[in-house]
Amino acid sequence: MPNNSTRAQNEQAAIDAQRHNRQQWLVIGAVSGIISAIVLGLAVILIGATRPPPGLYDRLTQTTSAEGFPILGDPNTALVIAEITDFNCVPCSTYYQINDAQIIDAFVRNGRARLTWVLTGTNANTTAIDQAALCALAQHKFWVARDALFAYQSRFAPAQAASDAFSLGMVQDAIVPGGVNRDQIAACVNDSLTLPILNAGQAFQSNNKVTNVPILLWRVGNTPWQPFLGSDNQPYVNNAPPIEILGRTIDFYYSTAAPGVK
Repeated sequence: MPNNSTRAQNEQAAIDAQRHNRQQWLVIGAVSGIISAIVLGLAVILIGATRPPPGLYDRLTQTTSAEGFPILGDPNTALVIAEITDFNCVPCSTYYQINDAQIIDAFVRNGRARLTWVLTGTNANTTAIDQAALCALAQHKFWVARDALFAYQSRFAPAQAASDAFSLGMVQDAIVPGGVNRDQIAACVNDSLTLPILNAGQAFQSNNKVTNVPILLWRVGNTPWQPFLGSDNQPYVNNAPPIEILGRTIDFYYSTAAPGVK
């Protein structure tokens, strides 16, 4: 039979073991909490990165080209930037998040350029999302629908099968919070009302020898579309140019244009 000293030692050992186990669970809980906070924080950053600043489109004229491409900016401005892009395209989403709001503030809002969007989705999964965005034109909601769809792509599409992520129902769910009428979008897509615009975008891509997106081109009036020039004065065609490259080309155009030309 154990003596009192041994019994005391055993009881103390049991108490120490319980204390150690509690400490381990506290550490595990703390680490789990930190990891959860990091994941949540990254999610918030990611979602927030796709949201444009409030009032981005305030007092900006929204029109369309002859092909039906959406255009943002003063109709009297001759210089037009074409962003050839697609919603089922991670580089397109990344470029949009980093640069588009800056392009609008730096060149469109002050009347130095207009911005037109050319959707070229050829993947069957993107037909619904591209057409839905273009259908929002009829409700004067293309640009807010565009923002909502890129936010949706960043939040949900990578984690789902593409056929589910880009289904018409889920696309409708994504853009309705922007004030877009759900039933009108469904009717427009089901009747393929914007398919000619999407076909025109694909023709635009082919005619201008664009092999990968996103790519930005520019022109003045009805002159041929041309690439922006890099710091080496060579066409910047491997990917979409940073805003500094756009600024260099636009500044050069206005420095050589006649006084008063827009």
